Amino acid sequence: MSNLALKNNNLLKLVQGTVKKFIDPNAEVLSIESTPITMGLQAVELRRHIVLIKILDDTSKLSLVSKNATRIERQVLTRLYSQKASVPFSLSYGSEAEERSLICIQDVDYQTDYRNINKY
Repeated sequence: MSNLALKNNNLLKLVQGTVKKFIDPNAEVLSIESTPITMGLQAVELRRHIVLIKILDDTSKLSLVSKNATRIERQVLTRLYSQKASVPFSLSYGSEAEERSLICIQDVDYQTDYRNINKY
């Protein structure tokens, strides 16, 4: 299996796991449309995924972000979310791995209209 196929397979499993854990355990991922996002401050690849899901007879879309995150970042996001902090949900299957590992994060920025934000 090529690295690209392996990466896509890992991403598919991670997106499916994220949807089932945080959206609905009965949800079925129908499709994933991925696009790159501008590199973050750590210069790691960020990708936005528009995910079409089906729950019973209803279909809907949601947006998730993936990146290769450090162990500390993965653990902090998980801990804060579990403490009901105002952070996006996230899932990674490599939470104990020391090296960077793929994480799937709720995309809270996707539908933000920055032109209409009250800055004061």
